[in-house]
Amino acid sequence: MFKRTDALWMAAIPVYVLLGTARHEGSHALVAVMQGATIDEFVFWPTEHGWGYVTFSGGATTWLTGAAPFFIDLATFLLFLWPCLTLSNRHRWLWINCLAIGILSPVIDAFNNYRWGLRGGGDVGHLLDQLPAGAVHGCFAALFLVFALGFLWIFKRSQISAETRRECRMKRGT
Repeated sequence: MFKRTDALWMAAIPVYVLLGTARHEGSHALVAVMQGATIDEFVFWPTEHGWGYVTFSGGATTWLTGAAPFFIDLATFLLFLWPCLTLSNRHRWLWINCLAIGILSPVIDAFNNYRWGLRGGGDVGHLLDQLPAGAVHGCFAALFLVFALGFLWIFKRSQISAETRRECRMKRGT
């Protein structure tokens, strides 16, 4: 059930977007550095070039640098499943933030990048140029399956969902 105080968190959407972009670009930067590159520029806010970017030079970077955000999206999603399943209405504000930062943000990041990649752009477009298309599409299909199962688990089994269902039944008198 949507509560009036939940609407206040909608004002934090720009912060959630900046955090998600920093996570995405930070994962590119981390893997590039691990492969010997030097970070020349790191931007996680909107510019005339779009939403964030990282430039680097040197090193022997591979397709892993381009794929890093999607591994991090999966790891973030899995890490945040537990708090989203166990937090109660008493900690609803924390649940909403965990849901936004750890569940919705990685899903939106992966989906938007995949969609853009199908048109030949962005990280996924580069991955499709570097790797067999079947492998890239298969990995994203598996990623989206994990996301879908996680969503079902959260909204069927979480403490917040159970408490909300009880509240709705009480209001209906059933």
